[in-house]
Amino acid sequence: MQSPEAALLDKLQAEYDVLFVVAGTNNHDGSTDRIGSPADSVNALVVNSVRRDKSPASYTRRGPVLHFQHKPDVSYYGGDIDEPLNCYGSDRPKTDMGTSLAAPLVARKAAYLIYKMHLSCESAKALLIDSSISWNQHSDMNTLGYGVVPIHINDVIKSRNDEIKFLITGTVTDYETYNYKIPIPAVRNTHPSVARATLCYFPKCNRDQGVD
Repeated sequence: MQSPEAALLDKLQAEYDVLFVVAGTNNHDGSTDRIGSPADSVNALVVNSVRRDKSPASYTRRGPVLHFQHKPDVSYYGGDIDEPLNCYGSDRPKTDMGTSLAAPLVARKAAYLIYKMHLSCESAKALLIDSSISWNQHSDMNTLGYGVVPIHINDVIKSRNDEIKFLITGTVTDYETYNYKIPIPAVRNTHPSVARATLCYFPKCNRDQGVD
C-alpha cells in the first residue's frame, strides 16, 4: 500500500496544481534497496542519484514502488563516497552526497520551466523526463529511471539539429479523443523517421482504491 506521506503529496498536487520533486531516498546502511517514502508518490517527480559517469551512486535505492509503479522517474548528479559534492553547511563549506542533493537541482529546472517558461506542471515533468531519455535506452530503469536530466536547461527545452520536438497539452474528459496532424519534412531522403512520445498526466489517487 502507498505510504501516507506519498498519498498526501498526491492529494496536495491535485488540489493546488503543484509539482513535488522528491528525492529517491538513500541506502547508506544496506538495510533495504527499495525506494522509500515519500518517493512512492505517483504524481511527484522522483529523482535518484548518479555519479559523474552517469552510473548509479553507491547508496541509490531501486524501484519499482508498490511492486508495479515505475519509480524513480529520472536521475541527477548527487555525489558519492569518493566524489562528494561541495556544499555549504550552517556555518562553513562541507562535502556531502545523497539523492536529497540531486533532487533540488532538478527542482530548479522544473521551477524554471513552470515560472519562467509558463508551462504546466505536467508539461514541465514531461520535458524533464523526455530530455533524459536517449535513443539507445539503458536497461537499468529501476535505478536510473528514464535517464539522467541534462545539466544545461537549453538541453531540456531545445531540440537537437536532427530532431523536431512538439509539446501538446490539454484536458481530456471521459470518452474524448484528439487527433493531431504533425507534418514531417521530407528532405534529402530522410525517411524513415522515428517518433517517440512522452506522455504525462496526473491522475486522481486514492491509496484505498489501488492508488490510481
